[in-house]
Amino acid sequence: MLGQVVYLSRDLEKASRYPLDLPEHQKVVIRVKVNVGKVKKIDRQCHPLQKRWHDEDEEEEEEDEEDEEVYEEEEDYEEGEEEDS
Repeated sequence: MLGQVVYLSRDLEKASRYPLDLPEHQKVVIRVKVNVGKVKKIDRQCHPLQKRWHDEDEEEEEEDEEDEEVYEEEEDYEEGEEEDS
């Protein structure tokens, strides 16, 4: 559903079925302990983030950088105003 990524599941039976296109003797389940951090729940076909879920963080980072630049410009402007007073 989401392309070539690592899929995680709490359900061993469900995890054991994937990938669907491999024969049983080639399927492997690895038990892991993870801290997932940020989570995006894509729980249905045709979900808006289904094809671009990985781009979302990059867009957020770019917006954060733009916000920081604007904030720095505002600080410079405010400092200039104080000096003139």
